[in-house]
Amino acid sequence: MATRAPKQASMCCVEIGFDSFLMTVDDGMRVIKLMQNAIQCERTYATGYVYVPSDEPVKLEMKIVKPSQIVTRSKLSTLLLENE
Repeated sequence: MATRAPKQASMCCVEIGFDSFLMTVDDGMRVIKLMQNAIQCERTYATGYVYVPSDEPVKLEMKIVKPSQIVTRSKLSTLLLENE
């Protein structure tokens, strides 16, 4: 009886502001759902920390990532050198 290799979870990249996070698509969907009603704010110190809501919407984006697009930092260096 042949056995199949376990299916690899589909991956995505969720961008919040200028930061990017690699995770499974299921987790990415949960993050997007949680963040869709979030209000971006600025934290500043007055007589203690205060939070000032922003008028700007949260920059939130999710992109599906192919397994071939996920590389280690050392592999990235090799790829960059090959393309010079």
